Amino acid sequence: MPSQSENTLQGNAIPWEDWEQASEFIGHDPCHAHIGGEAFSEKIAKDVKTPVLDIGCGWGGLIAKLPEGKVVGVDISEYSIKKAKEHVNRSDVTLIESDILNLDSSKIGTFATVLSIDVLPLVEKKEEVLQKARSSLQDSGRFIFTDYFAPSSFGSILTPYGGAVPEPEETYREIISQHFDRYNIRDRTDACIAETEEIIEELKANDELEEWIVEKWGQDYYDHTVDLSHRWISALQSGDIKYVLVEASLLNQY
Repeated sequence: MPSQSENTLQGNAIPWEDWEQASEFIGHDPCHAHIGGEAFSEKIAKDVKTPVLDIGCGWGGLIAKLPEGKVVGVDISEYSIKKAKEHVNRSDVTLIESDILNLDSSKIGTFATVLSIDVLPLVEKKEEVLQKARSSLQDSGRFIFTDYFAPSSFGSILTPYGGAVPEPEETYREIISQHFDRYNIRDRTDACIAETEEIIEELKANDELEEWIVEKWGQDYYDHTVDLSHRWISALQSGDIKYVLVEASLLNQY
């Protein structure tokens, strides 16, 4: 079962406000630059029904693509919500700064779709998030999210940079089945590899960004980040880690 320790967002090696500064420098939100890029985000947006709850909405990139109808975006970062309000100019969208686990569900209602894309890899309290998503769904609603499967022994690759320990696939399946009637898991590891390789190339090609990172956090951090990315790709290519898209529902939707 998942660890019940404090959410690792509270204990990043780099303070959260520094991640926010990095986002501003880069020009987008690296924590919510969804794996698979624009095509992936657009496909998810096309498949959902409103009303929608987006857990960990970041700068609102996915929200901007969602169909018209009630949409609520929640993010723990004040800065991300500020940027989302700048980027998403829609009267049917409500943006809330909050830890989703502390949010009073009665104030936002229930939803046909709950999304959480590239957020659960940063969260240790995965089961609590699944419970929150379930309680936020209407009858026959769907929870769509992404995360990683990995042997427990491999989790240490993530934790120094704010990632939670990934669950083994069997454990994760057990957790999902405890809270949802049906679920479908799609392997998107190849897309994750391609996206990570692209990020590495962008990092190498951007001398200004490298200088900024080194000045901010030191050469060791920059070198470790590049090394971590290569190790991450190797783990994905070898099958030690799988990146997956999960669709879970309360009733038989498949």
